[in-house]
Amino acid sequence: MAATARVHTSLLAGRHGHWLVTATSAAAVLSLLTGLYLWWPGIRKFFRGFAVRAKRGAYILTEAKNGNPDLILIASGSEIHIAVDAAQELKENGVAVRVVSMPSWEVFDDQPEDYKNQVLPSNIKARIAIEAGSTQGWHRYVGEKSHVVGIDHFGASAPSKILFEKFGITVDRVVEEALRLIKDS
Repeated sequence: MAATARVHTSLLAGRHGHWLVTATSAAAVLSLLTGLYLWWPGIRKFFRGFAVRAKRGAYILTEAKNGNPDLILIASGSEIHIAVDAAQELKENGVAVRVVSMPSWEVFDDQPEDYKNQVLPSNIKARIAIEAGSTQGWHRYVGEKSHVVGIDHFGASAPSKILFEKFGITVDRVVEEALRLIKDS
């Protein structure tokens, strides 16, 4: 659904991982002539204090301990918990990871270049986006040599946990791709 919403040029798509972030974003767009796409498939509630940052379209959710990540994981909506869990597992393997929540491409793209570079510094080439839908569009944020974990076909129907497992949208897959990217870079 999110991929479909993102291809409509007159629709501002947002996929948030917390109700407060959704509420803040909704308040920010109510004056715009646009639609608001909301979807809540059993998202864990573990975020605090990020609602204001969501107004910028993307923000650093968790930072590498030294502030100098080896890898950036980018996700939105229900995929955020996969990114956070993968970052924790990678950290245990000695990889410094930044997790970026990107609820709205359109809003992020309108931010000043210095802000975009703070969130997604150009010198960090190892990046993975996690998308439970089409990978279309994510490559502009991860770059040519990085990876998008997602589904590029339609027609499957089941609870999200089953679909995520069947199509490899899992912590294990993200960790595997991350270790491969770091090894190859």
